[in-house]
Amino acid sequence: MLAKSEEPLKPEVSRAVPSKGAIAKATGIALFVAVLLLFVAVLPAEYGYAPLKTGAALGLAGIAKAAKVQAGAAPKAVTPAGVYTRQSRIYEVDAPGFPVESR
Repeated sequence: MLAKSEEPLKPEVSRAVPSKGAIAKATGIALFVAVLLLFVAVLPAEYGYAPLKTGAALGLAGIAKAAKVQAGAAPKAVTPAGVYTRQSRIYEVDAPGFPVESR
């Protein structure tokens, strides 16, 4: 039995620390995947620029064209022009109130 001042021995856990080469390799792979996604999906969908011709194949070229058409269209006014619109009812907050007691 252990005395109160003695602590049980803990097994040492050895952890493998990645080498600089492994970190550089993982960083390079992540950078390659990011650039590939940029050219395959982001540029064709956002800007309509498809240097690898994947935008039309994946149907992403139409997204950029639709955004340009919507940006040029005039918005339809649903409410009267102006900052303030009169409401039919008084706005209420459905949050419980907590009374604050002063000391």
